[in-house]
Amino acid sequence: MLIRRNTPEAQGFSLVELMVVVIIIAVLAAIAFPLYARQRYKAQATEASETLTRIVQAQESYRSEFNAYSDVAHDPSLAGTNEGTNGTLGSNWHPALGAPAAGPGGRTDFYANLPAAWNQLGVRPRRQVRYSYQTSAGNPGVVPVTPDGDMGYSALLNQQQNAWYYAVASGDLDRDGVYSQFSTSNLLNRVIVVRETE
Repeated sequence: MLIRRNTPEAQGFSLVELMVVVIIIAVLAAIAFPLYARQRYKAQATEASETLTRIVQAQESYRSEFNAYSDVAHDPSLAGTNEGTNGTLGSNWHPALGAPAAGPGGRTDFYANLPAAWNQLGVRPRRQVRYSYQTSAGNPGVVPVTPDGDMGYSALLNQQQNAWYYAVASGDLDRDGVYSQFSTSNLLNRVIVVRETE
C-alpha cells in the first residue's frame, strides 16, 4: 500500500495564486460598478420621461378644452419668480428645485402642497418623485425663452406662430449639485430632449 505524504506544495493555494484571484476580482468590479451605476441612473431617469409624456397629454387635453396651453410655470402660488406670460420659463418648479434630492431616499411627495395650476392641468405622476417639473406656455406671437432657445419659433412665418408649451424635468439623482434635464415641447421634432449632466 502506497502512503502519500502531504508536502507544503500540495496544501492549498500559494500567495501568488491568491493575489491573482484578488486582482481578477478587482478588475471585474471596476468594470461592473460603472455599468451598474449607469443602469441604475437610467432606471431612475425613466420617471422624467414618463411624467413629461403625461404633461404632453395633459397640455393637449387642456388645449382642446380651453383653446390654449396651460402656463403652469407662472402660477402665482408657486415659490419662484413670476415672469408673467412673456414666454420666459421662470424659476417656478414643483416640487421646488432641489427638494427631491434633499428628501429621504432622494425623493419627495409630488402631491404635497400641489399648486392649483398643476391640479387644473391634471398631471398625475407617481407620488414619490426624484425630479422637479415645470411647464410654460405662450400664445401666438409670444416668443419662447427656454434652455433650448426659442426652438425655431421666431423663424416661423407669422401665420405659423401658434400657441406653444415647453415642459422640463430637472433632477440631481446622485446629489452632487449637478442637475440633469429632460425637456419637450410641441415645437420640437423630437419628443424628449435629454441633457444629461450627471
